[in-house]
Amino acid sequence: GTFRTTFLLLLATFVALNVVGQHLGKRRPNSPLCTRPTVLAGTFHALATSTISIYLLVARPPGKVEDNEPIGSTEPTIDWSLWQTVAIPLSLAYFAVDAVWYCLPRSDGLI
Repeated sequence: GTFRTTFLLLLATFVALNVVGQHLGKRRPNSPLCTRPTVLAGTFHALATSTISIYLLVARPPGKVEDNEPIGSTEPTIDWSLWQTVAIPLSLAYFAVDAVWYCLPRSDGLI
């Protein structure tokens, strides 16, 4: 479904960002990419997740008041479908690629 498709697309995106980071790290031996080629993927993940969070909590117009809300409630609910269909697959794909690309080769289980 939508979750799997988004997850696989983002997984490929994070692999591509890590390949680019690794390539750039070899070309610039004193850069942060030399020791941590996954910094591009990490930065993309942080920016994308933050942008989605800010959009959902601040900028997105509220949803409609649901029928199952308590009587007299005028507070609309927030539609979390963007979080469920994009942000969660985004984070899972990032952590999966980071675990394989960085954590496992360095035996870094704390991350």
